[in-house]
Amino acid sequence: MDYGDLFSRAWRIVWNKKFMLLLGFLAALGGSSSNNFTYNFGLSDFPTGVESRIESFLTQFLPVIFGLICLGFLIAIFLWLLRLTAQAGLIESAARLDAGEDVSFGQAISWGISKLGRMVGINLLLYGPFIILMFILFVVGFAIMAATIGSSIASGDEGIWSVIAGSLAIFIVCIGLMACILVPVWLILTVIYPFAQRGAVLQNLGVIESIRQAWQVIKANIGDVALLVLFFIAIGFGFGIVMALLMIPLAFLAFFPMIMEVIMTGNFDPGNIILVLCGSLLVAIVVALINSVIVAFRSTTITLAYQQFIAKAK
Repeated sequence: MDYGDLFSRAWRIVWNKKFMLLLGFLAALGGSSSNNFTYNFGLSDFPTGVESRIESFLTQFLPVIFGLICLGFLIAIFLWLLRLTAQAGLIESAARLDAGEDVSFGQAISWGISKLGRMVGINLLLYGPFIILMFILFVVGFAIMAATIGSSIASGDEGIWSVIAGSLAIFIVCIGLMACILVPVWLILTVIYPFAQRGAVLQNLGVIESIRQAWQVIKANIGDVALLVLFFIAIGFGFGIVMALLMIPLAFLAFFPMIMEVIMTGNFDPGNIILVLCGSLLVAIVVALINSVIVAFRSTTITLAYQQFIAKAK
């Protein structure tokens, strides 16, 4: 495979048709990128009286927090469907543009919607068991922690933070053990997934047929596929570093003053919750804007590579 020609063709398609970047933006909205920072707090880290105010907040606003979690779940489903629609539109548009056809954003969205059922089916069949397992773990973990917090508050236990920390530590250990088993399988499915999508979109295959054909394509072109994977891992790593350098200061400026105010004064109300959600949404949109370029380029490159693999097999 001529990788120089492959990458240059993909870049020309994305650069010459800017709506591909908009599709990449929509696809990036459904994705996730996070950086985790931890610090172990003890009761001595809080000013006198703050702990009781935080406990009072948890007692008053736990239903609000639960409602916001449910709202977040509904938003996540909407973004997931939007992401799949945009991905299908990117795939179909890249193939048609490479063939010399004229494509519009509206056509791309229309094609994406028409293939949404199969995109959902492939996603659920490959990742459904993981989603169900993680959902069960989340619900069980949240229920245990909520019951523990509620019991500690009701009994007036002064060591509530130690109880919370212990419960959280056990939950994290269980998640870590499960990850050691499931991550290798997840990585294999992650390689199969984009080729299965292209089978469904470009060749109009069913869900099972798309996955089967994707595995056959990967086996027949294992060397080329491995090089593509390594290439995009390298790009993703470098891109992640750049995004972290941009987003960490932004997140710090957005949230640190409010967090310090809550810790020092205990003044945390629904207005603060809304502010946190708006700030988080703003950060997510900025990340998606930056990520849209790499998403569109990666999708187009894989589409062109898939077409070459299929043509070679004929």
